[in-house]
Amino acid sequence: MLADEQCILEYDTFYHFTLKPIYITIDMITTTSIKWYLFFIALLWFIPQDVISQQATVSGNYVGPNTEMTILSEINFQTSSSWSTDKSATPGYFTWLAGSGVPPNNHYSGFDDTHHINGYVKKIGNTAFNFPVGSGTKLRTLSMSAPNSISDEYAVAWLPGNPNTTPDPSNSGTFNLTSSKAAEIIEVSSEGQWDWVPVSGSGDGLEIKVTIPGLSSPFISTDVRLIGWNGSSWVVLGNSGATGISEGNTLEGTMISGIQAIGIGLVSTVLSQIGNEGDSPNIVPSVVTVAQINTITPAIVGAIIANEVAYQKYIDANPGLFSTPATAAEVQAMVNAVNASQTVLAQIGNEGDSPNVVPSVVTVAQINTITPAIVGAIIANEVAYQKYIDANPGLFSTPATAAEVQAMVNAVNTAVVSVVVAPVFEVLQSANGLLSVSGTAEKNSSVLITFPDGSTITVVASATGVFGPVISAKPQVNKGFVTAIATTSAGLSSILVTVNYDNPITIQVAEAFTPDGDGINDTWVIYELDKYPNSTVRVYNRWGHLVFSAKDYQNDWDGHFRNNSNALPQSGSYYYQIDFGTDGTIDKEGWLYIRK
Repeated sequence: MLADEQCILEYDTFYHFTLKPIYITIDMITTTSIKWYLFFIALLWFIPQDVISQQATVSGNYVGPNTEMTILSEINFQTSSSWSTDKSATPGYFTWLAGSGVPPNNHYSGFDDTHHINGYVKKIGNTAFNFPVGSGTKLRTLSMSAPNSISDEYAVAWLPGNPNTTPDPSNSGTFNLTSSKAAEIIEVSSEGQWDWVPVSGSGDGLEIKVTIPGLSSPFISTDVRLIGWNGSSWVVLGNSGATGISEGNTLEGTMISGIQAIGIGLVSTVLSQIGNEGDSPNIVPSVVTVAQINTITPAIVGAIIANEVAYQKYIDANPGLFSTPATAAEVQAMVNAVNASQTVLAQIGNEGDSPNVVPSVVTVAQINTITPAIVGAIIANEVAYQKYIDANPGLFSTPATAAEVQAMVNAVNTAVVSVVVAPVFEVLQSANGLLSVSGTAEKNSSVLITFPDGSTITVVASATGVFGPVISAKPQVNKGFVTAIATTSAGLSSILVTVNYDNPITIQVAEAFTPDGDGINDTWVIYELDKYPNSTVRVYNRWGHLVFSAKDYQNDWDGHFRNNSNALPQSGSYYYQIDFGTDGTIDKEGWLYIRK
């Protein structure tokens, strides 16, 4: 064998025998070595003749083109700082045979960032294997699960650099363009790729794990995927993210038939999709579904199918609330906001019923939770909003929409601002003392006038917005409160104006009377007291005993006791008090003389 001109014998720290394309490593020439040699001779019967006929080119730890160095015993990569192969269309290979690569005993040790194979590694057989490949300065291992057949052969090399500009040797030096990718792939990493060469076998179903380079934004661990080049485009090989995006983190996937290279991709997961949909300006309309939202981790709580469209509209309307990709916390906040909004909209829709069975009690605080945001809701107009909803059921859907609520707020705010009530009070100087009220209000609004005695009159403002004069129905007291409430034609109670009315009507009290039946001064007279229909009169004797009292006194007391059955016993002085209203205040008091 050693005399064959195709064999090269080299010596270094190991004994290396190179026969045709087969490179055999034997630790030392011993009885065990002889057994290995016999095993090797037997193995040659199974090697294809076209392989045996190839010329081996090996120099140190470099394997040249069209050459294989087959490893039969464990090697320690720390023995040399350079392990490499040719990377042409017909590359060299470090080859591990069946049974030699079962983890953790891969028949090699000492591999790290500077001690590994910068080139192609081949594995033959049906055992799992970890390919110790890299760039020479960075380790980029790729491990595979056990193939189905002992005859399966797979080769791997790490090709650093952008796939757009780094040729793939095993595919005629073509470029695996990152622009050609499946729809769910957003971006292909430019850090590099693993050349995957299925020499024998499809590789379909093999579990693949790689150690990745450090990645930066927009890559995030949850959205990173193992991807494969199928000859025309990059496709997704895995459904789970990476353990991280730092140097040496791992990424897993499942091989499919026809893959020629393996790379790292960023896929459009739900969070990425929401981040893209929350763009400004809104070029990408949101189409995220509740089913998609429910796949997010950490889990999103409370997503409701009925609110799906509302979630989409919220994303489109609030781009500033979402990162790229979005975070689970941002999506949860969106779900919470929309759910609260939809609850209020459902309430308003129910309150806008016809007939009005459900009175509106919606608050401005609730209105302010609606999305898209309602602009201009004013706390002072809260009751007016409620009345508007009750009075206009035809303007609200079930549930109501944000646009309908915004229209309601705008209508109420406009009506309230436009209503101006400016009552002007005048006390006619006639004997009956009627009050006259006039003013202005929104056109066609109704104005409710309330007089001091509690009586009311309602008038409608004319086309010019003028109302009045409104004349009281009966004489009024000379002081008190008059109110005017202007209510728009839409049913919005908008402005209440209260005016303190005080007219100095002179009350004159007779200081004496003579109840002797001659028809002259037989009763006590209080002049102008009829202007105070709610007045109270009381008369006391000199000892403080009440002898007479009356409400709305009619100038008819003739000097009898308060029950009008017995006359007062004698002439004399009496003390009187007059309360013009109902507040208990003594407005006028003095002495009265009765002469029999």
